Amino acid sequence: VTVSVLYWRIMQHAASWAADDPFSIVEWDPERFGVGIRQIDAQHRHLLSIINHICRLKSTLEHDPGALTPVARKRGGVTDRYLEPQLQRGGELAPHIDELVTYCAKHLAAEELLLETHGYSERVTHAAEHDTLVQEVGRAHRLCEEGNMEMADLRRLVAFLRQWMASHIPKDRRFAPLLLDKGYGA
Repeated sequence: VTVSVLYWRIMQHAASWAADDPFSIVEWDPERFGVGIRQIDAQHRHLLSIINHICRLKSTLEHDPGALTPVARKRGGVTDRYLEPQLQRGGELAPHIDELVTYCAKHLAAEELLLETHGYSERVTHAAEHDTLVQEVGRAHRLCEEGNMEMADLRRLVAFLRQWMASHIPKDRRFAPLLLDKGYGA
């Protein structure tokens, strides 16, 4: 299989994954998400598990009658308005937003250090893409902290994370040969 064929397959997976329902669970698949560097693959896998946990928790809250306020129960079901208190500081989802912020910072710093240490020529451009992730995750965290996060914001965050991972991981694969050639992480 040539590099161009492999890249095309990866982008096909990326497009289909990003187009799915943003709250559907996506299982780790090394062909879709792996870069071939053990440490980075483990970090990507953990990031995906955080996203999936947020999606599972949202689904649980939607289907758990105990999560409904008395007014919601009286009206017969869950709407975004009744789930939104769970998105704010002190709610069920808030600790997972915190974990997302912390883990993204940890992963991106580790990856950028590797790229700098090993002289990856595109590291500045690569770091700029990381900044878009930091900004979007930071935006959601601020909304949560301020008590202003709405379900539309959570949808936006999860859809962004999925799209970002789907488009960014193929770019991570570009530096994998450099690291492997230098004896790092297979």
